[in-house]
Amino acid sequence: RCPTPCPAPPGNAANFNALRRVTVDPTTGNIWAADFWGSGIHEFQPNGSTTGMYEIDGSPAPASGFAEAYGVAVGPDGTTYVADRLNQRIEEFAADGTYVTEQGSRGVAAGQYSWPEAVAVTPDKTVWVGDTRNGRLQHFTNANLTGKPDVVGSKGAAVGQFNYIEGVSSDANGVLWIADTDNNRVQSYNPATQAFAAFGTKGSAPNTNQLLNPESVVASKSDMYIADTGNNRIVELDLNGNYVASYTGLDAPQGVALAPDGSIWV
Repeated sequence: RCPTPCPAPPGNAANFNALRRVTVDPTTGNIWAADFWGSGIHEFQPNGSTTGMYEIDGSPAPASGFAEAYGVAVGPDGTTYVADRLNQRIEEFAADGTYVTEQGSRGVAAGQYSWPEAVAVTPDKTVWVGDTRNGRLQHFTNANLTGKPDVVGSKGAAVGQFNYIEGVSSDANGVLWIADTDNNRVQSYNPATQAFAAFGTKGSAPNTNQLLNPESVVASKSDMYIADTGNNRIVELDLNGNYVASYTGLDAPQGVALAPDGSIWV
């Protein structure tokens, strides 16, 4: 694997071995994608160029290596966070790709995880982690992952409970959007009001808000876009959960992201 920081990948292309998640830098518009079996993350420009971009690889531990890189998120200052699934931790990298720190171990206490697959950063730099198999969210108010995180939610099927979180994102207002995968729905959580809402039901009917194992969700000012993985489509709903549109011709899409110019990346 490459040294730290990793050089830009050779040529003008990034290679993937099981692409799982994608996110967009909210400031630059550059794309970060998680290479699951390749145990790395890759940055590239919207036109596909990797010139001047970063590739962060390495497997297995120690940091800054990954064992099954999964969720990836970029903060407003360019800091990048990655869910290092098999190592049961979150890793942090500076905007230039330099390794900063890691946090986490396997367990059920606050600050511990069970196969984490999702991470998000709100505009105020709060870092949220989808603690996948523990069925909860954890968040750090300190952007460098220090201190004991707060825990939100629990495992179950009621609103405010989760069954296998596979995707978390933040909208421009700091509201969290969660792919509650095995409950076949999306939930939102507003940290300011501590209010949850649930959207979607299990199913495969076209032109509805039915979902089958959705793995990612992202929201704009007016709509949410859901990677409806089991139905091989992206489903667009308004923020009240009403059906708007579907985008088909896909094969088990697992990641979806919203760029500053309104483009949707899948």
